Amino acid sequence: MADGAPGNAQLVMLALKNRSRAAPGWHDAQRLEHTDTDGGPVQVQPVVAQIDATKLTREQRDALRAAILTIKQSDAAQD
Repeated sequence: MADGAPGNAQLVMLALKNRSRAAPGWHDAQRLEHTDTDGGPVQVQPVVAQIDATKLTREQRDALRAAILTIKQSDAAQD
């Protein structure tokens, strides 16, 4: 391409930027950090749902049991 041969300049530029992650300045990188209003890390509270099984119908309990068993089988297959 430097001698006038056809080519894709954007592809060459991308290859050069990403040729070495160890070479500083050669690749496009962005780092984004979220902070709390005080400047500290954002605190995340997990949402925990509780289901009162005594208030479910038999069909709902069966559906819940089937869903839980499916998740357990999926988790066991991944291990």
